[in-house]
Amino acid sequence: MIAIGQPIHTFEVLLGEDDYFEYTLCHQYSVPEVRRQAVVQKTLSALFYAALSAYGAFVVTDWLLAVMPLVMVLLVLTGYRASTVKAIRKNIARMKATGKLPFESPMILSFTDRELVCEAKENTDITQFSAIERIVAGPNALYLYKNAISAYILPKRAIRGLSWEDFLPWILEKTNAKLLPGRIR
Repeated sequence: MIAIGQPIHTFEVLLGEDDYFEYTLCHQYSVPEVRRQAVVQKTLSALFYAALSAYGAFVVTDWLLAVMPLVMVLLVLTGYRASTVKAIRKNIARMKATGKLPFESPMILSFTDRELVCEAKENTDITQFSAIERIVAGPNALYLYKNAISAYILPKRAIRGLSWEDFLPWILEKTNAKLLPGRIR
């Protein structure tokens, strides 16, 4: 078993659906790999509808088959964020209805000199600082990524007895992780 050091900073974290929603948006718009995937998906969708429009205009010579896919291209290019937000909200509601929200609340996040200890009702997770790959600083929380898709959520409101401006450089020094600005567009 990994020895747990003395906590230097301890925060009680109460997460809600809005915290998870903001995490998901930050993940979607801040993590480079996810952003690239979204651009590829958007581009391929637009190209598909443009090709369908060309097929309708030049092969079938039907004006409706030519115009409707162009409308879809415009919707794909301009309505992508709105459809993403709607899909995230719908997914969160579905997870809540089935009792499978992907976070536990309340939890205690303790930071020692070498590790992050997350204590929740069902389990305790110990993550060495060296395993933290990146930190995304969102508008209302820090997201400490332990792999490409999973992060600890530390809302700014949970940081008590220490300023946000003091904690961020401390955790960056301890983890040696890459800091990304959190965007929710």
